[in-house]
Amino acid sequence: MEEEVEKCVSSFLIETQFANMSLSFSLHHKITRFQDEFEDAISKVCEEQVKLTSPQLESEDDQLGAFLSSLLPPCPQVFFGRSSVVETAVQQLSTFGQSHVAILGAPGIGKTAVALATLHHPTVAIAFGRNRHFISCDALPTAESFLTALGRYCSIEGKATKAQIIARLHGRSRSLFVFDNFETPWEHVSERAQVEELLSSLADIHNLHILLTLRGAERPAGITWKRPFLPPLSPLDHDAAKQIFVAVSDVADNDIYLPKLLEELDNVPLAVIMMANLSQHTSCEALLARWHQDKTKMLTRGFNDRLSSVDISIQVSLSSQRLQGSPLAMKVLQIVSLLPDGVFQPDLQAMVSDDPAQLPAAISALRQVALLYVEHGSDRLRSLSPIREYVKRHNPIDSADLSRIQSYFFKLTESMDATGTFRDKEKLEHIRSQLVNVFTVLLRTLETETPPVEAIEATLRMGDFIEATALSVQLLPLAISAAQRLGQPRLELACRNFGYTAVVGVQSVARSRADIQAGLAALEGLQDDDDVAMDMTEAASFRILADCARLEANFENAIAYSNQAIQIYSKHNNVQRQAEALKHLSWIFDGACRPKDARVAIQQASSLAEAHDLPIIKAEIWRTEAYLYLDQGLLPLAEAACRKAQEMHHQIIGDSRRYASSVCVLAEVLQAQGRLSEAQLTYEKAAKLSVKLRNPNYVATISRMMGWLALEQGDYETGKARLHVALRHYSEPRSAIHQGLCIFRIGDAEIRQGNYTTAWAHLRKARDLYHEDGRRGSIFDASALRLMGKAALGMRDADAALTCYAVAIALCRNASKRLITSECLHGLGDVYLFNGDRDSARACYTATLASIKYLGARKNIAECLLRLADVAETLEECRSFLERACNWFRRAEDSVGEASCVAKLADL
Repeated sequence: MEEEVEKCVSSFLIETQFANMSLSFSLHHKITRFQDEFEDAISKVCEEQVKLTSPQLESEDDQLGAFLSSLLPPCPQVFFGRSSVVETAVQQLSTFGQSHVAILGAPGIGKTAVALATLHHPTVAIAFGRNRHFISCDALPTAESFLTALGRYCSIEGKATKAQIIARLHGRSRSLFVFDNFETPWEHVSERAQVEELLSSLADIHNLHILLTLRGAERPAGITWKRPFLPPLSPLDHDAAKQIFVAVSDVADNDIYLPKLLEELDNVPLAVIMMANLSQHTSCEALLARWHQDKTKMLTRGFNDRLSSVDISIQVSLSSQRLQGSPLAMKVLQIVSLLPDGVFQPDLQAMVSDDPAQLPAAISALRQVALLYVEHGSDRLRSLSPIREYVKRHNPIDSADLSRIQSYFFKLTESMDATGTFRDKEKLEHIRSQLVNVFTVLLRTLETETPPVEAIEATLRMGDFIEATALSVQLLPLAISAAQRLGQPRLELACRNFGYTAVVGVQSVARSRADIQAGLAALEGLQDDDDVAMDMTEAASFRILADCARLEANFENAIAYSNQAIQIYSKHNNVQRQAEALKHLSWIFDGACRPKDARVAIQQASSLAEAHDLPIIKAEIWRTEAYLYLDQGLLPLAEAACRKAQEMHHQIIGDSRRYASSVCVLAEVLQAQGRLSEAQLTYEKAAKLSVKLRNPNYVATISRMMGWLALEQGDYETGKARLHVALRHYSEPRSAIHQGLCIFRIGDAEIRQGNYTTAWAHLRKARDLYHEDGRRGSIFDASALRLMGKAALGMRDADAALTCYAVAIALCRNASKRLITSECLHGLGDVYLFNGDRDSARACYTATLASIKYLGARKNIAECLLRLADVAETLEECRSFLERACNWFRRAEDSVGEASCVAKLADL
């Protein structure tokens, strides 16, 4: 009996649960279905509430007010990043009692958009109903015109008086008036008192609330503004600026050129929208290049008004009468416009030749009109990018004022740590915080007709930090030209040595080599008071010639030049450059397939860097070790070295070419490990850094690497598209090795798609390019032969495949390249399996697995296990191999390989 009762209770509970679930689903469906209708009903009720609590439309005035409220400008459709400001304004306007709010900010910062978003906010719509009014003050330059506009708005015939307007507005239900661009009538000193008196009279009207937008950071007097005051609007954050740009332009949000483009615009909303409009028909890459030439004059929609032209908007602020009371204001703005990193007020005093006592008033005037602001957290005085660029183009600084700024920054460069230890962290941080300022001033100085020698010397003193700015692309050619005009051959050669990394890949290796050799020839017989500087310049030139020889695969010459440089550095006990030269020598030895010598050189460099505490050299050594470990297939060691290099590079120099290179190497290591999602994010980071630093050659290299990554992810069309983009870049100037690498990967894509004949042709072309570049018998040659073996087997030519794999293995063993060697050995197994020799195939696969199982190459391990399953001797052994392969494919994010394993397991 008890069992039956328990069964009944249990059955009842189960039926109840099912009924509850059914009811929940039903309710959820109905709520979802009628949500829109419910919200519409609520809105209608609110409207009815407003009507019931407001006087009936019995008068013509009320009817006119209702009509005018229906003609409000629309709510902005593209509006991001200002929700907190809007919510604060809404809360202040909707609270009990009267409130008045001012929205302040710089030109183009989005004041009108915030006002309209507030005006159309549901809470404000409910609170004020039809009594919401918007009056643009753009065309109202005087108190009288402002009064006339109010009279027309209130439907007062003839010339309206203040008393008539107040009488007409008095007694109305709760109303909100928005006065947009209120600075137009308020700006003029002669009109300000009258305008403020009229505004104060309006504010005294019961139930009338005021929301105004005003260019600048100063509110009209005589009104009790709602506290806490809304701070002047700041630029958008990056995410909001990107949302606006993408919404207007439909550009992909992961476009690698977009972050730099937004950075150049300082995320100013009007500038972002203007640029996004251009992006509807022009790529971000092309727009960024055009920005470097045209600056703010390109940010226009062809109409001469403040909302359609950034230049017009800035002109309005610069014509403010508030600036005219401070003669020093424009000079301060010119100085700050030359300093993108901003400036502290004590430093600014050292750059201003006028009476320092006038400086606070000038700064105050500029802040009042929002042409200058104080950066939160650092207290630096800064100006927004569009304002800076406009001032530099239309109101450039004069030579006398520039001279004082030059002296300040020339002296600042003297505090650079020439030893490379950077033990003084405070001094390091001071330099880092002004890097862009330093290089901007040097650039402006070197652009003059007769630049001082001190500008060239200051450029050279900045050392490795020059890689931390995109300005190096312009700066170093100008420094070379200046040295030529000043008859300074040593400085000219020093600048060429210094700028080599900026031009490598942009101009031909032959041109770089010829320039350095010509510079060395010019030094012969030259008398110079500084023998050490002369020797250091020659040693640096030998290092450049060594790298040119390396790039041309002339490794013997490269080694000889490197040793010459090392001897000079050792003679003068310059351990920093000696360690750097040894690090580079290890790279040369690796290219020459001399792995033991490479390890010896890198160990010597590491010992010097550790003994003398050289952080940048340590980072460079770790990055080189990461490359060497990657080539040898020691992936965990490569990742560890790369992460250390990344951290140290960023800690000392920040975003720089070297840091970007470390990030790219890490991406390559992650890809080799089969961590494809991480690799993609890391490649994208490296690409954005390279765009930021204006390094197009490296952008192309990353495009090639991301093309290969797309192939690994199974997206062949995207992969080939990226590879062709990189290939086009390497066509001018022509780089045979890089063209070969692109075509090699295109051949890889064709193999993956089963187009073996096409793949064979591409791979042969890649080998021809490698040979043209002097890489016959190199690791590049071996890689191409490995894929040619795969293509030959796809064409069912086992003999050709066997030959390709055998030659590739011989080349790889000389270079100690474990991963490629293992892939070739795997390929031999495929050939044996194709020929029906299962035992030999099994031996090859087993040897392959033994050589890579501790390297962390997930996909390689998975593919090897899959092949071992094909030659397994028992069903259980086959199942075990397939299950392990499935797991490794999953870890390698290879869904195709995983699906293949699952299908084979299902067939067992």
